[in-house]
Amino acid sequence: MMRGTVNQALDILRDPALQGFEKRSERWKKLRALSDKVFDWSSMAQRSVGIHWRSFDEKQRTRFVEVFRELIAANYLGQIDAFQGEEKLNFLDNKATSKGQVWVNMELVTQSRQKVPIAFLVAEGNKVNDVKIEEISITSHYRDSLNRLFINSSYEAVMK
Repeated sequence: MMRGTVNQALDILRDPALQGFEKRSERWKKLRALSDKVFDWSSMAQRSVGIHWRSFDEKQRTRFVEVFRELIAANYLGQIDAFQGEEKLNFLDNKATSKGQVWVNMELVTQSRQKVPIAFLVAEGNKVNDVKIEEISITSHYRDSLNRLFINSSYEAVMK
């Protein structure tokens, strides 16, 4: 599943009809549509906010998931879009967790031959619950930051 999804993303990034700055919006739209199919944004948002999730009502949870999804897009689409087309992706192995999920491990080999480890945590339904880039979990990274925010501020203040 992840191999096919990653290859679809690479196809979008390599598509000659989508090259150039003027096509960036269209390219990003296609990448976001693909990510929406495979990422469990609700689960990732919940993991990222940690224990504070319990205090959110349904409306707050829905809003938080939307904002989290936009935050991830803002922070990572530009990095993904920097793909030059010369990079290589090696699929390494899958490692099951005790919770029935699987880490799908791969490495991106850049033009300068730097190897960047990337892993996707895939749960039932083949949905991605987390991503590690160079061994740093996206949800753990945000959990640390968001925990400090929610300890010191209200939901409304954080969401402004």
